[in-house]
Amino acid sequence: MQQGNSRSSPPCLLSKYCFRLLDEFDEPHQLARNSVNYLLDHDRDEQFLAELRMHIPQCSACTATLTFACQQRELQRSSIQRVLAESEQSVPTTVAHIMNVIRRESHM
Repeated sequence: MQQGNSRSSPPCLLSKYCFRLLDEFDEPHQLARNSVNYLLDHDRDEQFLAELRMHIPQCSACTATLTFACQQRELQRSSIQRVLAESEQSVPTTVAHIMNVIRRESHM
């Protein structure tokens, strides 16, 4: 999984973990703190994250992979926001529709 690698960068076996733990690097962790999986994996992930945080700045393959993943996620988010904004413009709001119905009924 070396999608972010440049051709001059040697492959890195740790780069696949950059995708799995992308949210950990980018924003506060949002897993449910009481889930069984979280409790089982939390200590290992925290230790591994600490190791990766030290490794990534020194590894061009992991840096490129993480950069690529962040760019892809931002592209996906902006695409979703654009679709939502366009849909909001093309679909009449429920409030306006309800108010029109009430006005029509009050004139009857």
